[in-house]
Amino acid sequence: MHAPAPNALVVTTDRAAVDAFYRPRIVGIAICLALIVVLAAALVVLVASSSSAAFPVGWLNLVIALTLIGTSTVQLAVLSRVWRRMRAIDVRVVADDAGLRAVLPDVDVLVPWSAVHHARLQGTGPRHRMTIDVDAAAVVGALPDAQRRRIARRGLMLSAVGMRPGLDAVAHAIVVGTQGRVRPTVV
Repeated sequence: MHAPAPNALVVTTDRAAVDAFYRPRIVGIAICLALIVVLAAALVVLVASSSSAAFPVGWLNLVIALTLIGTSTVQLAVLSRVWRRMRAIDVRVVADDAGLRAVLPDVDVLVPWSAVHHARLQGTGPRHRMTIDVDAAAVVGALPDAQRRRIARRGLMLSAVGMRPGLDAVAHAIVVGTQGRVRPTVV
């Protein structure tokens, strides 16, 4: 969008931290998915070889197993996609005189300081995040209408996972950029 000023805060992606967050979750889901597939295959063999009395119960369990396979596959695909997109982002946040530029997996926006109304720091550890309430109409960027409505309703959310430096530096930049008008609160 714009080149950052020399005195700008530039927050980059720590890929090792992003990997450390996503890799165990993806491996855990993949292991569970493999176990469900093995159990479903065993269930098919059991239902096929059992008497007709257990037939309805066996098929019900098979339907449940197939539902679990489907939802686990979707969860694995979505989480893998987010992981790849987070790793691909070099610069996540730039705070300079023009405003706050945030690069998220689906959004690249510039929020002028005058459009920032409130900021909240929430959670700890991997759930540490900042929600910035902004005037969505003033946000500059190629945003679909649905994304703009979401930002207007929920605010702009920044996750601390893989940020170098972290959200405390972004919070300080918001105080400086808004000239003290907005001070992020800890919830």
